[in-house]
Amino acid sequence: MPMKTIFLLHTLFLSLFATITPDYFTKEGFCVVETKEQKILGLTRFNTKKEFQKSCNSKMIFKYKEDRCRYFTMKSMKFNIYIEDRDQKTLFRVGEIREVCGKTIIEEIID
Repeated sequence: MPMKTIFLLHTLFLSLFATITPDYFTKEGFCVVETKEQKILGLTRFNTKKEFQKSCNSKMIFKYKEDRCRYFTMKSMKFNIYIEDRDQKTLFRVGEIREVCGKTIIEEIID
């Protein structure tokens, strides 16, 4: 089975059992996720941009212990976002899979 398929199945399976609330919020109201389950669930917990804006003040911060590269997917997303890693901030479109690098990855909506 291709690695992308395994990754997508794993994401879907965990999203069935993960809680919707992120690990914690910043004082600005941004969502922060640190646990594996919350990272996999990511923004798929939101059906619309408005829901994401209301729940996380338009920004989700992924915190990792190691400064390395990893893959993020937009396969099951419903709206485009911007993604920022240690090197750049770029538009991340529905359906894309992208390698991002760093200890902190930020996904956000910019109006």
